[in-house]
Amino acid sequence: MGTNYYAKIIPTKERKQKIIDLLDKDEIDEAKQMIDDVYGEIRESQGHLVGGSVHIGKRSAGWQFLWDANLFTSRHLRLQPNSTTTYSYEDCPIQIVSLYRELTIEGISEFLHQPNVILYDEYNVKQDVDEFLEMAKNWKGYSADDNPFSETSFVLRNEFTDLLENSGYKLSDDKSEFYYQGLRFSTSNGFG
Repeated sequence: MGTNYYAKIIPTKERKQKIIDLLDKDEIDEAKQMIDDVYGEIRESQGHLVGGSVHIGKRSAGWQFLWDANLFTSRHLRLQPNSTTTYSYEDCPIQIVSLYRELTIEGISEFLHQPNVILYDEYNVKQDVDEFLEMAKNWKGYSADDNPFSETSFVLRNEFTDLLENSGYKLSDDKSEFYYQGLRFSTSNGFG
């Protein structure tokens, strides 16, 4: 059993008012689309997060907390990034964008402490950010090196795993996770 954690990006008062105005005018389809845009998966507009939900990580018994690195290629999400790195992958330049300034507890904390971010668990219970970070930092268990169940016939390989390895990150044998500054990260976004 495990528990997933998410951050909700709260839309601005102006965007909320626009939804109310659409409903007042009985423009239901437009209102539904805007609600999906600001309360569904993470969304950006003009390079800034405007709403949505993003997976932060998972706590599981017997395992170190698994963070979602929230790395995106620039072709998937056009944010004014907190951090950006450009790599060449199969002779094609790819910009990797992270929601965090850096893949550290400080970078994640900075993201979660933004005034338009609310942290909650998979049961929709709001979480105190500082208590959550303390729990996640101290949640210990097996690592990829000492996990007795680490053998697998499936090996994840994609542009992120190649770029992470080429950048010096230590990936697990199946390439599903990597470690950086003592934190365990998934190479997949939105796992759970």
